Amino acid sequence: MATDSTVDNRGVIRGGNGGNGGDGSPGGPLGYTGIGGSGASAGHGVVAGNGTLINSGTITGGDGGLGGMGLVDGGTAVGRSNLGFGGVGVLGSNLTIINSGTISGGFIGGFSGSEAARVPAILFVGTNNRLELQAGSVINGIVDATLATGNTLALGGSANSSFDVSSIGPAAQYRGFGAYEKTGGSTWTLTGTTTQVTPWTLREGSLSIASDGSLGDVSGTLTLAGGTLLTTAPITTARAVAMAGGTIQSDADLTLTGTISGTGGVTKTGAGTLTATGTGGYSGTTQIAAGTMAVANGGSLATGDVGVGGVSGSNATLRVDGQNSTWQASSILVGRAGTGAMNVTTGGRVVITGGGLNIADNPGQDGTVTVSGAGATVTTTDVLTLGGVGSATVSNGGRIVSSGTAAAGNNPGGQGTFVVTGAGSV
Repeated sequence: MATDSTVDNRGVIRGGNGGNGGDGSPGGPLGYTGIGGSGASAGHGVVAGNGTLINSGTITGGDGGLGGMGLVDGGTAVGRSNLGFGGVGVLGSNLTIINSGTISGGFIGGFSGSEAARVPAILFVGTNNRLELQAGSVINGIVDATLATGNTLALGGSANSSFDVSSIGPAAQYRGFGAYEKTGGSTWTLTGTTTQVTPWTLREGSLSIASDGSLGDVSGTLTLAGGTLLTTAPITTARAVAMAGGTIQSDADLTLTGTISGTGGVTKTGAGTLTATGTGGYSGTTQIAAGTMAVANGGSLATGDVGVGGVSGSNATLRVDGQNSTWQASSILVGRAGTGAMNVTTGGRVVITGGGLNIADNPGQDGTVTVSGAGATVTTTDVLTLGGVGSATVSNGGRIVSSGTAAAGNNPGGQGTFVVTGAGSV
């Protein structure tokens, strides 16, 4: 394969086998008087650099040759020593490999079929190598990127598949990668766990997990950059999460105790609850389209605009619960296109700094806000409006404080209502 090119292999590529070494001179009590020749090393399947290799076929390194018969170890034995090395399936530098086929390393001479004697399926050198696995990918042999820098392992394609993360590590199959990505429209399910640092960036499609250990050591940041994190079992994680745009589909409850940051937004889907108990924030828009998104246990979250039930047909809840739990937002719209609720309880605080609080602000929309318990407070520096089928209930010492205009039923056909009950409620 030439450099600076793209090759699409749909057939069979195999490196040549190494030749056998010649035998030593015959004679003497052991049958030979000379040393046997070394077996030749095999050819690699593909050698490439600065290009892209797309493989849906088969690429295999050749098998090494046998050493010749003759005297070895100072003339004490006769045997085939000095075996030839097998060829790697792909040797690449600054190379992108997209694999949905089979890539295999060859064998050391005389050990064909013994996995312990198989050489690497892929050997990366240089910088900025990338391996993208797609459904159907089979790798026989290790993938060694330890001699290179800036390497990325990606899970991609349009068909769903799974990947066992226990195959990542210095003594495992996939070695030397510093970045991990999800691309393509597929859903990949991570199985197993790893203690390696595997910072995942989700760019497209979905990455499904049932354990935080599938994302590697907690020091590895999870970045949402257009893709979806799908949780299928309850998970609590202290890892940092960077919001650069994307979706969290919590089909089971997900609790984030670490730092949340970023300039993008997030869409919350799934019937489970996404809870932030750490600190931080992101400047993008938050859309709570299903289930509940919460700040609790003294957590603090600062975001841009927030929509609760803002997607047609959705049913969603924003919740802030517990002393010093705070959600600061540019604006909050509850029940704009679907059904939305915002519940602030037991000392929780919502601070709205820009566009105000709008509860079902158009006819036919359904939104409710409940502020209940001592210290529970919603503060807005702009308008507070109720329209559609919107209601705000303040009870048991809760407070809603608006320094702007407050209006109920302000749109034609609107049925907005305020209810204030209990001592200390405002």
